Amino acid sequence: MTSTELLENLEKPNLIVIDSRSYKEYSEGHIPRAVNLDLFYYHWS
Repeated sequence: MTSTELLENLEKPNLIVIDSRSYKEYSEGHIPRAVNLDLFYYHWS
């Protein structure tokens, strides 16, 4: 999704934005209603 598409769809209630940055980065600023899923926090096996 491009940034333009995101801006056009941001107000839609069924849009889910997943922010995969660290919690520290997320807490410093993120897209409104974005959900943080820090992929580096989890240990994948």
